[in-house]
Amino acid sequence: MLPTLSDTSINTLCNHRMPGIKKYRTLIFLIAACIAYSANAADFLSYSGGQLYQRFCSGCHGAQAHGDGRIAASLGVVVPDLTLLTYRNRGEFPAERITKIIDGRVSIGKHNEDRTMPIWGKELLRTDTGDAEAERSAAQIIKKIVEYLRSIQSVQKDNK
Repeated sequence: MLPTLSDTSINTLCNHRMPGIKKYRTLIFLIAACIAYSANAADFLSYSGGQLYQRFCSGCHGAQAHGDGRIAASLGVVVPDLTLLTYRNRGEFPAERITKIIDGRVSIGKHNEDRTMPIWGKELLRTDTGDAEAERSAAQIIKKIVEYLRSIQSVQKDNK
């Protein structure tokens, strides 16, 4: 099966905020394709939250979720440390907000600028939009990732 990252997702990596990156568009696509390979939701229902995180998130956010993934430096934005979500939210894990960021219902960045992060809700449904079962599967996958993120929260800022 061919990688399922759409041109829209790759274009968000090659937007106007990163001059000169357009010449690397093919390389970025290949890297992203290797990371995501196949993002059809049904293919990943048996994965744990940690496995899903490693598959879809670690390329940018890093294996330990500190924002230091393999391609983070090339993105031109600060990739957040996901172990500090609870710390930055005054001790409460923002599960609903994180779910909405992952599935694309909440914009991130200033003034709703183009986002660098893929909209995983859309990517997981790329070939199955409108299919209720696929939408439930995508929601389950995102929920597993969110619960994994909840499980790796640090109680202090200096956790590296």
